[in-house]
Amino acid sequence: MNTEVDTYAVKNLTVSGTISSRWATSIVVNLYSGNIDNCAFTGTLKRNSYHYDNDDTGYAGGIVALMTGGKITNCTVSATITGNDAYAAQDGGGVVAYMKGGSIENCKVEGTTLSTFNRVGGIVGYAKIANFDSIKNCTFVGTVNAARGNGYAGGIIGYLEGGNLQNNNVTADTNSKSEVRATSYAGGIAGRIGESTVIENCNISSNVTIIGASQAMGGIVALMNASTVKDNQNYGIVSGDITNKGGVVGRLDAASYTISGNKYSSKSAAYGIANNAQGVLSNEGCTKVSPADITITTASLSAGVRGKSYSVTLKSNPSGAKWSKKSGTLPNGLKLSTAGKLSGKPTKAGTFTFTVRATANGSTTTKAFTVNVTQTTVTATIPATIVKGASYTWTPKASGGTAAYKWSKSSGTLPTGMKINAST
Repeated sequence: MNTEVDTYAVKNLTVSGTISSRWATSIVVNLYSGNIDNCAFTGTLKRNSYHYDNDDTGYAGGIVALMTGGKITNCTVSATITGNDAYAAQDGGGVVAYMKGGSIENCKVEGTTLSTFNRVGGIVGYAKIANFDSIKNCTFVGTVNAARGNGYAGGIIGYLEGGNLQNNNVTADTNSKSEVRATSYAGGIAGRIGESTVIENCNISSNVTIIGASQAMGGIVALMNASTVKDNQNYGIVSGDITNKGGVVGRLDAASYTISGNKYSSKSAAYGIANNAQGVLSNEGCTKVSPADITITTASLSAGVRGKSYSVTLKSNPSGAKWSKKSGTLPNGLKLSTAGKLSGKPTKAGTFTFTVRATANGSTTTKAFTVNVTQTTVTATIPATIVKGASYTWTPKASGGTAAYKWSKSSGTLPTGMKINAST
């Protein structure tokens, strides 16, 4: 894609199946400019051989292989993405493999495994971008593994030089954990960040493990140069017995930097920065917090009525939990949001039992609920004879539900001159 019109877009495209190539593998191989919006890939991507003339580089991305400019928004990926065992210099990303410019926003990569790469990230493998370029509001759920060469792995990006990472999340679904693994550098958000880079307001949930790296591991970033890391939270686990293991930063290689307002779980690591510019352990700009136990304070859920709007918001202590369904069946027509709102219109009567999961500040709990959905019934006897020209009133009765009923004709034909009052 290469267009001078920035609004030009590929929209609402879903691709499923298997894509393999000798060099760059994706839905769009090269994005120079233009927009890609609300697109999805499900299946398998594989970079399976070298390109040409002893060039052993290769790229595999869920939406775009090589991105020079443009914008990618609202895209989703659920895939297995792999490089080639024989070659080390390879980039793999859930959305983009190699990013030279542009922006990525509101994308979600879920249930995805990325492996056999040198630089690999849940959203982007490698990016060298300007300070006005960004990766924002994206979520990764799955496993990333920089298993080749001097590997860099990050839950969002493997290796970032320049640009901004803001409001990104690495978490897991209700039945599994996410993992960031590398031969050398593994970070919950980024394996390595170069100069003039900003990581801000990013979060690692309690069911994420950063593991396996030999050089440095960090809850947010493994290896940091002269950049900014601020207001991030890590409640995941940094697992492994190496010197450069930090709850926020594994190793800091810079005399000039900004680290401020970060939080990390006491279960994650002993210090926020394992190896600072002076080569010592540090908590500069980092606060260790003890994950508070969370409780679900909603005692029970009210009954619903088929065809009538239903809305209830689950509550927890502490508040602000992320909610999901762990097991069971929600009433047909209802959805549970991550904010804990159960809403919709039940389409089927019955008794529905399900278990929800709530996560806040690194602590997770579950609770079972039951919702009874009743069927609204109308009972009345209509007089067999109505006299032409005479006034007539008939009020039916209904049972089921607590809200005021609205009445209308379902089928058939009313007698001429008569109408239904919607309230009575």
